[in-house]
Amino acid sequence: MNVIEKRIIEALQQNPYGLTISELSRLIKINRITLSKHLEILRERGYLGYRIVGKAKVWYLSEDINLLEIIYNAESVLNKMLRFDDEKKNYVLGDMKFVIIPIEILQILYLELKDYNVIRNIGKRFGILIGTVYKTYSGTEKIVREDVLERIVKLYEKMGFGNIENVEINMKEVNMKITASNIVETEVIKDIEEVIEDKDKIRNYFSEGFFEGLFSVLLTIPFKCSEVTNPLKSDKSIFELSRA
Repeated sequence: MNVIEKRIIEALQQNPYGLTISELSRLIKINRITLSKHLEILRERGYLGYRIVGKAKVWYLSEDINLLEIIYNAESVLNKMLRFDDEKKNYVLGDMKFVIIPIEILQILYLELKDYNVIRNIGKRFGILIGTVYKTYSGTEKIVREDVLERIVKLYEKMGFGNIENVEINMKEVNMKITASNIVETEVIKDIEEVIEDKDKIRNYFSEGFFEGLFSVLLTIPFKCSEVTNPLKSDKSIFELSRA
């Protein structure tokens, strides 16, 4: 959502009975032609509706206030569910004590366990946990807004797993592409490269599982996640998700 669209939403939040395009134009100081385009875009996305009054369209927010709070204050929900407790000096995930995974744990998983399916399933459990806690805190059963999903994906960064470079979400086709860099798991894989038997097929299995579990819970349908890049050959990792 761009700056103009956010200003439109904020103006309509202040005027729950709705505003005409002329009133909106004066309030947010945007010409009617540009404003009209953005209103239609927001209407197509389901944010706005309008009713005809005489010859004018009166625009209003089509969502109830609770859902709007979730959409526009998603960051607040995220900060509540995953935070640092200054008094106890540890991270808290929802109502649970939470410890960020140290790199040594991933090294042990890859070096001693050597079972990529198990590593993937551990990541998946983390994703399921994050998705479940978010839904509990937001009070929403199913997350379908692309902007909210993107914010939730970026919890990957807050948990110290790596950086999210880009998130592409196509709700119509129900598929996603996530580009990440500086992944802790990738560092582990590179450190143990000498003992990896099939270097051409190695992937960030923990991260695959994490995104798969996360989206499966948020959208309430099973997902399959596959990394299409090789962490030994690329600085960035691309994860593609689709229905399982």
